[in-house]
Amino acid sequence: MKVKKIYKSFLKKAEGISIETLIRSNITNTPFSIGTGTLVSGFSISKKFLYFDIPFWFFASVLAILLIKRKKLTLFRGESAILILVYSLFVFLKIRFFL
Repeated sequence: MKVKKIYKSFLKKAEGISIETLIRSNITNTPFSIGTGTLVSGFSISKKFLYFDIPFWFFASVLAILLIKRKKLTLFRGESAILILVYSLFVFLKIRFFL
């Protein structure tokens, strides 16, 4: 359903709505899913997740916020490329050192 909303807002050139939907869904869905799963069956995390994934994504999120705020809440190709490189770095480090 969110994909449909994002697609419609993209067609109407209302990118702010699609970005807002993506950010909001990432912020709310993850804690809700973890919380619900924990209520049902318990939850444990690995030390790798605790010491690598969480800090990495915290700093990546701060970087994304700084890039977006720097140019009046607009993200251009250069900033997008930086975020894609950060994600690629995460995948490389995760495969190389934490699998």
